[in-house]
Amino acid sequence: MEPTSVYPIDKNRELLYEATDAEGYLHKMFRLYADNASYDHVDIDVQIKYPDPEAARSRKRKVGEPLPEAKRAKPEEFATSDNYFKLLLRAKVERFSHLHGDQLIVAHHNDSALLTFKKLIDNRILSCPVIANHGFFGFVDVLDYVHYFTADVGEHELRSAGLDFWKVLERHAGFNEKKVADIIQSPKVSSHQALQPGYSLYVAFEMLARERSLHRIAIVDDKRKLVNLVTQSALLEFVEDGLPLLGPKRNKPLSLCRDLFHDVESISTDDSAMDGFGKMRSKDLQGVAVVDKESGRLVGNLSARDLRGIEIESNWFQRLFEPVTTFLREVSSKDPERPESVLSVLPTDTLEIVVKKIATYKVHRLYIIDSEASGKPVGVVTLKDVLKEIIS
Repeated sequence: MEPTSVYPIDKNRELLYEATDAEGYLHKMFRLYADNASYDHVDIDVQIKYPDPEAARSRKRKVGEPLPEAKRAKPEEFATSDNYFKLLLRAKVERFSHLHGDQLIVAHHNDSALLTFKKLIDNRILSCPVIANHGFFGFVDVLDYVHYFTADVGEHELRSAGLDFWKVLERHAGFNEKKVADIIQSPKVSSHQALQPGYSLYVAFEMLARERSLHRIAIVDDKRKLVNLVTQSALLEFVEDGLPLLGPKRNKPLSLCRDLFHDVESISTDDSAMDGFGKMRSKDLQGVAVVDKESGRLVGNLSARDLRGIEIESNWFQRLFEPVTTFLREVSSKDPERPESVLSVLPTDTLEIVVKKIATYKVHRLYIIDSEASGKPVGVVTLKDVLKEIIS
């Protein structure tokens, strides 16, 4: 059932609408993602006037006498426009295609783990849906394989110079007989959630914003047959396309987004890439900052995306035990889409700047630095943070 009860308009508020040139843009978005017949003639910019319940209760003031300025209830200065919520509630997940005409690559839970690993690498993808006889089963990630190899084979043997990685696997635990289901890292239930057609896009936004381990959602029919996917990256593209609809929220400075400012998980330039991936696993993260050991300055970012550049060759796994800066240089040389330097923003930057920067460079996080001079990370804004901020 579509969660119409979460439509974010307080019945005690008086909504005043002003016509703007952005109305045509709203109509276009409804035509693309929602049922155009349900489009109501409502304009973009929303001014909210809050009632003054304190004035009505006060016996010390005459009826109609205004409160002092400091005591007046004020609207949220950087609120998401009500029309944006209307769009999210009426747009349907099945109208929001992740594939854009491309073929969806999947694996069966009984497929060979080795062949599936090579399929991920050959197609330069980090994850793919896994299906079983009963329908959608879950997702398997390249990072799952890295953690499996480290735990099952052992770090010492994997990093030994001159060893052929594939021969090492053949000698341990019958890896050639392992199935995809054996590789999936005992996932949290939330990481394999699915939706059926008919759910609103708001539901997908909320799930991907609030569920810590959830980064993509499978769209399945009533028999759990996989139909499509909705990912955080795809929703971010939707947000960028609809920036004119966000209203005041687009101008909200990061300094007012208090949840973004916290200790940033990081590794130093002396640590190996595997140290970083290990921390990502233990902390349930998709990326960690790389900082200079002496100054604490942000110098890089290590993420699951950096595994996309690995190749089928005998010594590729040894590279994970190189210094992280060396590893990242090699990754950058093979991934033309990877930014040449780490991307950051300042506390004074707005949500719109963040959205455009993430969309332009196709990254999943931006680090917030205290100043350009020191470059020390004081926070991080991820795709999940952006989605959460928009619906908050």
